[in-house]
Amino acid sequence: MGVLFLVAFLLVPAGVIAAIVLILQARARANNLDDGTPNVRTSARVPIAWVVVVLAICAVIFIYILGSALAIQ
Repeated sequence: MGVLFLVAFLLVPAGVIAAIVLILQARARANNLDDGTPNVRTSARVPIAWVVVVLAICAVIFIYILGSALAIQ
C-alpha cells in the first residue's frame, strides 16, 4: 500500500512539471516563428489544451490509485 501512495504522490508533481514544460514550449514556439512576429493565437492555445489534458489524466490516475489504496485498507 505504501507503494501506491508513493506512486500517487509522485504523479501529481510530474503532471505539474509536464504542464510547465508544455507552457514553456508554447512560448518558445510563439517567439520563434519564421517572420519574427509571435503568433500567440495559433501557437499558445493548442499547448494549453494539452496542459489541461495532461493534468486531467494525472488527476484521474491519482484518484484511482488513492481510491484503490483506501479500498485495500
